[in-house]
Amino acid sequence: RFRIAMTSADERDDDRAAIGTNADDSSDKAESVSYTCKIRTTPSTSHPPAVLTALSACRGRRSGPSVIRAVFSATFSRATSDLPQYNTDNGRATAIAEEVPAIQQDADEVLVLPPMERETGGWHDSHNFSAALGVDGLRSTGAEVSRSGGWVVTLEARAGECVAVALSPLPRHAPGKTYVAHLGAARNLHTVLRRHTPDGGAVECVRPSRVCVPHAFVRYWVVLRGGRFSAGVGAVVGEGCVATLDDALYDALRSGTDACGYAGVGNSALGRGAGDLRVRRLCMFPCPEDLVVREEEDFVKVSESAQGASEGYASLLEERLTGEYAKECAKVKRRAEKFGVPAEMPDVGRVLKWSEARVLAGEGRREREARRLVITHGERGEAPSGTPRRGRRD
Repeated sequence: RFRIAMTSADERDDDRAAIGTNADDSSDKAESVSYTCKIRTTPSTSHPPAVLTALSACRGRRSGPSVIRAVFSATFSRATSDLPQYNTDNGRATAIAEEVPAIQQDADEVLVLPPMERETGGWHDSHNFSAALGVDGLRSTGAEVSRSGGWVVTLEARAGECVAVALSPLPRHAPGKTYVAHLGAARNLHTVLRRHTPDGGAVECVRPSRVCVPHAFVRYWVVLRGGRFSAGVGAVVGEGCVATLDDALYDALRSGTDACGYAGVGNSALGRGAGDLRVRRLCMFPCPEDLVVREEEDFVKVSESAQGASEGYASLLEERLTGEYAKECAKVKRRAEKFGVPAEMPDVGRVLKWSEARVLAGEGRREREARRLVITHGERGEAPSGTPRRGRRD
């Protein structure tokens, strides 16, 4: 027999200090540290060996990955196993050879980044970049790398919208020289690839997509080679391409010192419902010579139900609405290719109904709005005949 005694606040603080838990990690109990309690056994009682082993293992144990609040504080080391796969010219997925120099985040760490602040220009030198995540980190391991061959960045992220991945010639955001991929921008309805120019403009590529999932980690990849900047979704680099930015002219005219060699990660979500971004298994390595990036697809969608999202009407309704929006975007793209004009993707408000557009583009209210529409008006969100909609202006 044994009994569990509730500890006081001072005793709990002493226990936390003993296992090295910070007060900042209290908001991430599910990922950082488990609850502990003092177990007092009766001296006259003898426990089975299995029980004694389990009790001794539970005392003072820290469970779950470590929570890191800045990229500069993360631990990066040379990756020799479990490297990502990439697509080759024969259409097969090939594992990266072990001799390829790759720098990877510690598997026991989870990077948690809050939304960027516009007042500071968004990107922060230490919060979003690290010299170890680039040529400096690779050369510190004894590897010989060149910037001119291109780079590949892979990661697993969990966010409701806008996972930002940057490639820069410096371990910071260099205006006019940094490529940034915003995966799931505009309320998770577009993917934007952009490079700002010194005159205040931008060279960018915008493609409709829905690639962020707030309930599960999704694998992303980014490739920069020969002035072509691509981003996609999936475990195989080169497959599931969302968008590609062709910037070959700048790549041909730039100097050798402006070649990218460092990677950064940020949370560019906007709005009241913007939450923290969680990143793990962040990896960077030189671009393989036989890597082939497939042509971008019309509309890439990551199914929430397939990614282990919580069951409910929100996932089903959002997947259906996203499918309708994807069909319209495909029509616009085919029409533009037929007449040889640039494709301008339609706004979600012009394709879907007002109430349905709010489900996809609402600020942190998508799940609640979707369930209300389904429960009140049925699966398609339509009110019964003769029932007026509240707040609707015809």
